Amino acid sequence: MKKIRKFDFDTQGVMLLVPDQPKGDNQFKKIRVDGIDYKATNQMKNEKSQISDIREVIDLSLYDEDDSSVKLTSFNPQIELRVYFKDSDLPNGNHERIKLAYWDKNRKRWVKFDETNHQFKIVKFKPGLYLNGWSGYCFALIDNWIDPPIAIGR
Repeated sequence: MKKIRKFDFDTQGVMLLVPDQPKGDNQFKKIRVDGIDYKATNQMKNEKSQISDIREVIDLSLYDEDDSSVKLTSFNPQIELRVYFKDSDLPNGNHERIKLAYWDKNRKRWVKFDETNHQFKIVKFKPGLYLNGWSGYCFALIDNWIDPPIAIGR
């Protein structure tokens, strides 16, 4: 039976849900996730084609525990990335305009997670109902991962 492992990075407001990933012969990969705080470079902060008012979140890397030199980049089934937001992240209190993006180091720009490619959605908690200070979260489903920094903004 497939299980879903949950990796929480509470300080950054990030959760990663990783279903068992097949290894072959009814075996599954043992997955390790590293989350590293990062600070956006000036180039990242100034690039605003896809996202503005950036709050840097995290840089995530996924590894096969049996061979920690191997970064995992393809997922079937998909992994779910959740990034929590506070009211201060919201443009004029409008949660519908919030964006989640990753840094594409080759194109040197932020790329939004979207509904078509990532089934991007925003979940706003009911007013007054906060979870550890967060007022909601956005999530994306991911089948390919290039180890990028993640940011939330408008």
